[in-house]
Amino acid sequence: MLPHSHFIISASAAVPVAMLSARTDASVSVAGWAITAGLVSAALDVDVIALVMSKADSEPDLREYRNPLRIVTRFKDFMSTLYKTRLIRTVMATHCLLWAITVAAAYVFAAEMFLPILIGVVTHALSDLPHIWRVALKR
Repeated sequence: MLPHSHFIISASAAVPVAMLSARTDASVSVAGWAITAGLVSAALDVDVIALVMSKADSEPDLREYRNPLRIVTRFKDFMSTLYKTRLIRTVMATHCLLWAITVAAAYVFAAEMFLPILIGVVTHALSDLPHIWRVALKR
């Protein structure tokens, strides 16, 4: 899924949780939680861009996707290309690793923002699943 969609979904999911938490804890900022969850969720796609950039030299099909705007405008074709080049396996492995690192780092270094960061990671994972299944079922 595209980063701006991840941001919207995660921010929307964080707002009700933040509102419930604000009832018991006055220090909770609803806007802060929404922005944190959204930014974390959007930033988790950096590994995809990095992998495409690194593999584009050896894979001719990926060369057109060096420009992230091309990924945005041709997202379905991009996902098909990831499957065709078998880069999707690496992407999923790095995604899972990045999710685990993000949750662990939030728990250790940002305990007060752990819940919005966790919301960002979980909603990112859940919103990626339909796109992966759609492309996988076509094969």
